[in-house]
Amino acid sequence: MLQVSNLCVHYDRLAVVRDLSFSVDDGEVVTLIGANGAGKTTTLRALSGLKRRTSGSITFQGQAIGFPRAHTMARLGMAHIPEGRRVFPEMSVLENLEMGAYRQRSSKLVHETVEEVFVWFPRLKERRDQTAGTMSGGEQQMLAIGRAMMSRPNLLLMDEPSLGLAPTVCAEIARIIIALKKSGRTIVLVEQNARMALNIADRAYVIERGEVSMEGPAAELAADPRVKRAYLGVA
Repeated sequence: MLQVSNLCVHYDRLAVVRDLSFSVDDGEVVTLIGANGAGKTTTLRALSGLKRRTSGSITFQGQAIGFPRAHTMARLGMAHIPEGRRVFPEMSVLENLEMGAYRQRSSKLVHETVEEVFVWFPRLKERRDQTAGTMSGGEQQMLAIGRAMMSRPNLLLMDEPSLGLAPTVCAEIARIIIALKKSGRTIVLVEQNARMALNIADRAYVIERGEVSMEGPAAELAADPRVKRAYLGVA
């Protein structure tokens, strides 16, 4: 599904991502974990076309990707759920979802996809006419995921979906991601909550200072003493 090789990304002269390589298979959940500033969000932005990479190659669904803009990556089947949710606060839940399907010309397909999202997120159906900015953080995160699903993507990029949410809401978001995984969705998950991410993912990469320092099956990394000390709070 996705192959990233020797990715480098700079902000001015500062190298934020350095020679980073990883892969994602179809139907797999791969997580990138690491400290704040490790380069995880920048990596997702480079994948989705929000940030131009300095060098390296990206292959998506067997197609070599040049230096496209975000709307091109969306057209190719990649959906980016950004950190901080970023819903349209003055628009209703339904209008936010419809924005996720802006490329779709078939109103019938848009309606069908909305109904599919409402099956995944019954709470959004209850609040379909509510202004998004008046919803709780957890509800806005559900809306951000639902909006991404409106484009019927082949790959979901999820950036810190549990950020700033209460523990009970984090657990609910984790259940949603697990359900998406069971449905066969392919996901790249960036998550500060390493314990949650490793419990969900099939494979994991530890990012330190813009480079991959460790990689392997998520369960194996969760049991690694170095990961336990650095990211799971286990002495």
